[in-house]
Amino acid sequence: MHRFCLLFLLTIVACNDPASDIGSDLLGAGLEPAVYPVAPSVFAAVPFADITGQALRVLSGSVEDPLLGSVTAVGHMDFESGFAGTAPQITGAALRLRRSYVYGDTTSMLTVAVHDIVESWEAPGVKADSALMLGPEVTTHTFLSIDTVVVIPMPDTWVSTYEDTLRSSEFNTLFHGLALAPVDGQAVVGFVHEGTSLQLHSANDTTDFPFDQSFTALTRQLEPVTPEGRVATQDGAGPGVRIEFDLKELANKPTNGAVFVIHADTLTMQEAPENFVRPTIEELQLVAVRDDDQPALLVAQTRITEEGIFSFSGSDMGAFFHRVLFGHEEFQHLELRVPVLGNGINGLLLYDGTSEDAAPELRIILGA
Repeated sequence: MHRFCLLFLLTIVACNDPASDIGSDLLGAGLEPAVYPVAPSVFAAVPFADITGQALRVLSGSVEDPLLGSVTAVGHMDFESGFAGTAPQITGAALRLRRSYVYGDTTSMLTVAVHDIVESWEAPGVKADSALMLGPEVTTHTFLSIDTVVVIPMPDTWVSTYEDTLRSSEFNTLFHGLALAPVDGQAVVGFVHEGTSLQLHSANDTTDFPFDQSFTALTRQLEPVTPEGRVATQDGAGPGVRIEFDLKELANKPTNGAVFVIHADTLTMQEAPENFVRPTIEELQLVAVRDDDQPALLVAQTRITEEGIFSFSGSDMGAFFHRVLFGHEEFQHLELRVPVLGNGINGLLLYDGTSEDAAPELRIILGA
């Protein structure tokens, strides 16, 4: 395309494009940027297991989504001792959970099974496809998926078995936590750390053992069934989105910046069965995946606009692609990921390269 035509098209797009003014910001007012558009050579769903260790929520349940497939979540929780000084005799115990998240049928009754975790573990960095060794079922409990507080009484036999451990000054080392595995129901719920505890009852008082660490194991049973021209991604269990660009024609050319624009199909995401809640992803990270033994490099992060657009830009984005064009950045491919801190199974549909008006596009702002 001739440069005049390209700049004319970019001027038209600028009316509705939140990323179109990046070149002007970098070059100065009144100067037309030379923008080189690049369509991804790869924009496809790939298997992905997110980091769920030590997230703000722990998930449990199972849901079958007619659009995004089915996912099962097993939540793992550990606690720290709440006793100061001499511990009293324990007369009962309960697991108190504060729910802050639901994905699925809001009218569904969920049944979960409580298991002891029988091995020591550390939450930071643990991925959703990991597994911990669990003991036999301790008890089951049924509750409504939108209950704000869920209290699961622990059996007297469990209390008597663990009383010495619960009262011990070495509790934090001897006790490895509890897991919540789904038994029945059509929803995945999330419990936050604050307000969730292991409660121990004595003759005159109740002592809370506060939430210490968490990890959610996620398993996908059915893959997403997406409309033509769409790519699905889902937090936690995946799939993720792999992206590649062919930038050979731009090798060794100086740049003033870069912006990557992708469009989400928000209307299809809103089509759900009655009483079915399907939270959507509102924030995405663009990361560069390196060797397996190296952490991914965060390139840029952005939130969805009211028009359903994710626009990755900024100085770090421009610097990254400048290094790429000059051969100073080595990585395998780019990926879209959800920030790990929140922890859910929110989903998203993105238009792929076959879309006529909403195909993903990288725009390289060329330097002088």
